[in-house]
Amino acid sequence: MRSIALLLASLLCTPATVLADDAGAEIAAAIRARFAAYRDGDADAWAKFVDDDCVCSGETKAAIRAGIANRPAGVKSSYGEPEEFVVHPHGNVAVARYRVAETVEVDGKRQVGAQWRTETYLQRDGAWLLIAGAETQIAPDPEPIALDRDALTRLVGTYEYTPGASDVVTLEGDRLFVQSSGEAKRELFAESRDTFFAKGQPWRLVFRTGADGEVDGVAFRQGGQEYAARRVE
Repeated sequence: MRSIALLLASLLCTPATVLADDAGAEIAAAIRARFAAYRDGDADAWAKFVDDDCVCSGETKAAIRAGIANRPAGVKSSYGEPEEFVVHPHGNVAVARYRVAETVEVDGKRQVGAQWRTETYLQRDGAWLLIAGAETQIAPDPEPIALDRDALTRLVGTYEYTPGASDVVTLEGDRLFVQSSGEAKRELFAESRDTFFAKGQPWRLVFRTGADGEVDGVAFRQGGQEYAARRVE
């Protein structure tokens, strides 16, 4: 889903998987192979996908490599399949962004987290090497609350941020969905009567009511920013 804020501020984006021809497929394959080596504790195999001068989320390649090689036997660490993968190549340089789950198990106790990763790759001798990376941890989703159908029905409508950029909210059975301009639908879950979230996403949609008690707008909130839309249908 392309959140409507991205259409305004070059609009915040959580898109479906997009591969840019061969470069995207090759980088996706390199990420999977790097993750497999990390999971298996194979520091040498992992190192083949990373440039020696990589700026890797504040750590050096040497430090990460040592951590993999010296991982205690009682510790297991792995990454899942990259999701919502997007890559933008620029000649022999490419930027990739994706969401991934991380699982860490220590003496049988398992913890699972999720993060957005933004990574820069350089093509050298036919291979794409990681030269820089940044991680943003995704906070766990709140526990959704149940709302009756009447409470959801009042939210259905079209909300316009600017001409050509709208959120369309629909109800299918007892499930609420939002579809931003040009993007696929995403299911919404209630955090409160007027505040909704999508699983794995940091943003919130906050519905607003007018003096007559009817819903007349919505606010998209993320990272301290807010974008307001008025209800047009």
